[in-house]
Amino acid sequence: MFWTIFRLAPLSVAIFLPLAVLLWLATLLAFILSPFIAAISIATGKNIVGGPLSYLTTHNATLDGGIDQGVIGYEPNLSGWRLWWQRTCWVCRNPAYKFAALVLGFPTEGSKVVFEAGSKDKPYSYWSVVQAANGRRYFGYRGGGTWIGWNYRPYGGWHQLQAKPF
Repeated sequence: MFWTIFRLAPLSVAIFLPLAVLLWLATLLAFILSPFIAAISIATGKNIVGGPLSYLTTHNATLDGGIDQGVIGYEPNLSGWRLWWQRTCWVCRNPAYKFAALVLGFPTEGSKVVFEAGSKDKPYSYWSVVQAANGRRYFGYRGGGTWIGWNYRPYGGWHQLQAKPF
């Protein structure tokens, strides 16, 4: 299967590892700075942060995304330390997703799946190649706990890089 994917999307296969390392570093930075990001949001009274720190959060939700999306354990109407902790946890749940999508990913508009093999259902074992509107092709694989390449499903209008090898 690897050679089929390599033949269809050679550039994305070639650049994946350096980009994955970059994403891992951004993710680590998001974990480390998550308490600071949450504190800034509390101090400013906003459920978002701006500037470079915003790339360490998610691109398709605010820091209260757990509430908005109905995620179990995320409570509305919190304040103080509990709100700070909930927002810290949200950043850690979705670390550097904006970076993975807007910097390392590509827009959904005009993209199409040009190859898929395997099962999207659990247990996952799914290979894909998605072609962006500009003609570039990006591979993706999801199997068990592994998720590498670019996500075949768009989130917030973007296909984001995934680099979860285990």
